[in-house]
Amino acid sequence: MSAYAEFLREKRAVEMLLADGYTIVGVADQLDGMTVQFKRPPSLEVPGAAEELRIRNADARKHVGSLLVAGQRKAAGG
Repeated sequence: MSAYAEFLREKRAVEMLLADGYTIVGVADQLDGMTVQFKRPPSLEVPGAAEELRIRNADARKHVGSLLVAGQRKAAGG
């Protein structure tokens, strides 16, 4: 698989979880990749759930980092 195809696959996986109502609650960065922990709060229709995703592509890891920064800016009101 090409690096770009791997990036797209991992980016889509992250964005699908976020679109399903999950939020990023933890990140562990290693030399060979990043482990991202997601959690979805419980609602009337769906019980709470947790997911863990392994990101290996450097560009996908940068994308997760940019999502975290954007979330912090939004939470800070900026």
